[in-house]
Amino acid sequence: SSRACPDTPLTGRRYLAHREELTPVSEATNSLARLAAFLRHTRPKPSPHLLRFFADCGVSEEAINSNVIQPCQGWQEQFANSLKESNCSNETIGFRCNMVTCLYFKVLEHIIREEHRKKPQLSLKILLSQETYQLTVYACCTEVVLHAYGVHSLRFPRVLQIYGLSAFHFYKIIELLVQAVVEKLSRDVIKHLNAVEEQVLESLVWTSDSPLWEQLTKTPVPASTDVYVQESPNSRRNISGLQSPVSAVIDCYITPMADQAKKQLFKDNVKPGQSLLGYNRSMVDVNGKRSNGSFVKIGVPQGSILGPFLFLIYINDLPYLVKDNHGIVLFADDTSLMFKIKRRELALDDVNNYLAKVVQWFEANNLVLNENKTKCIKFTLPNVKHVKTTILLNNEELNPVDTTVFLGITLDAKLQWGPHVNNLSNRLSSAAYAVKKIRHLTDIETARLVYFSYFHSIMSYGILLWGNAADIGTIFVLQKKAVRAIYKMGPRESLKDKFKDVKIMTLYSQYIFENLMYVHKNISKFKRKSDCNNLNVRSKYKLAVQYTRLHKISNSFKGNCIQFYNKLPVDILGMSLKKFKVCIKRKLVEKSYYSIKDYVNDKKAWV
Repeated sequence: SSRACPDTPLTGRRYLAHREELTPVSEATNSLARLAAFLRHTRPKPSPHLLRFFADCGVSEEAINSNVIQPCQGWQEQFANSLKESNCSNETIGFRCNMVTCLYFKVLEHIIREEHRKKPQLSLKILLSQETYQLTVYACCTEVVLHAYGVHSLRFPRVLQIYGLSAFHFYKIIELLVQAVVEKLSRDVIKHLNAVEEQVLESLVWTSDSPLWEQLTKTPVPASTDVYVQESPNSRRNISGLQSPVSAVIDCYITPMADQAKKQLFKDNVKPGQSLLGYNRSMVDVNGKRSNGSFVKIGVPQGSILGPFLFLIYINDLPYLVKDNHGIVLFADDTSLMFKIKRRELALDDVNNYLAKVVQWFEANNLVLNENKTKCIKFTLPNVKHVKTTILLNNEELNPVDTTVFLGITLDAKLQWGPHVNNLSNRLSSAAYAVKKIRHLTDIETARLVYFSYFHSIMSYGILLWGNAADIGTIFVLQKKAVRAIYKMGPRESLKDKFKDVKIMTLYSQYIFENLMYVHKNISKFKRKSDCNNLNVRSKYKLAVQYTRLHKISNSFKGNCIQFYNKLPVDILGMSLKKFKVCIKRKLVEKSYYSIKDYVNDKKAWV
């Protein structure tokens, strides 16, 4: 997709490795695992090779101590203080500070050796006297470690505030760091550093206190027409003509601007007012070999947020075809038709007629229906006799399926949650393994972060629907396995009190929490007992239980949410949504229920 920001040094060079075949969970832990493996045998001090290299270049031990070691100790203390403000434990602070320092000395050694190779006549004392340069390297290493750990509270540009750095200086060192350890960094970290470069170029470097303005007063800036970009940014080609040779470090921190070339944002043939949405060039890249590409004359760039929005506008009249008699759900490019029918041939003819209308509507609007991806599922109760049905789509029979996935939830034709629980168990098993693996490499807080990101979030998704399934116990076993991995507990150790101490809701507490939140958010849709009669009784504030013919409905969240909500005391019912959420979450964490019956039978649940 096209970008208004010019390409950065990382964009213009081939630093990104080919995408590895990783699962979402392993991809999330890949950055930290690779970094930890790279620094496994490194100490947070200059290596003997670096000290020997300094000695060979005539740098005294006193200069090393005053210009390298002592400043590094001060920067490490600054980083530790910022972690304390984020409520990190002492173990976490020490672990992350050591990792940043180890990475710093690795990068510093590589940069100094390269600097000496490029300019052997230059004394290293001049480079070591540039404290801003060394601090920027340390700050960049800090950003790499913070991103690998996923510390959102210290997200860029927070690192600039920690060390009192300007974005202008920080920008100049990013590519040098990537060159030093490019083979040890994951693809995700390099993409993050590229995004940092773009953020600096887009806004941070243009602040009123930026050193850039002082440098511009000393160095004249050439006109934008002096340099012409031969290819559009949409072409996604690596343009060797724009890649200036990498300058030495000393040039970045002594000369005002290392590269005077400016880029022209648009070609001359782009006229004012011309739309940039069309004519995007698309290519195919397979194992490093690229096609010549072709222009897409209509549509928006792939990945643009305009795509789903414009598509919904384009098909916004489709629901009017079926809204009177049946239902339709539009979610981005997923369209679902819902027919509520009786088992009669006449009703099935009605379904086929509406499907024919939908196909005709697609053809009239220049859209093609993909029959291979179109699924038909017939929801019935398990004890209902099966009746042969014939549903046609483009004059071809559409065979019903037993299960289908709708927005991440596996739906079963018999209205059972077994298939969804099985699929969820497979995903959570991989997530629990990732938590165990990451705990061997890092500390407790990082393992907790991975747990909430890749286990608890998946476990909680849609739990309001399937949380009372018959075989839900398999999910709870996996949750206990993941929590034991975080705190390195044995398989026979009880977690009843541990859930309370570490403030993690059990699976059943999470289900109860979602039910209570659902009712409180939609309280206007429920009737109270006082609405059904005029009697002034104690239970007038409780919700009226709706009669249902089937146990499948009464045992679902439709019935459970009312039963759970009626146990709440009156003083909690009147709380605002924010206070209500905090209150019930704190209480459910304290109780750590191991089953739904524990909550229903607990007479002191909210005492």
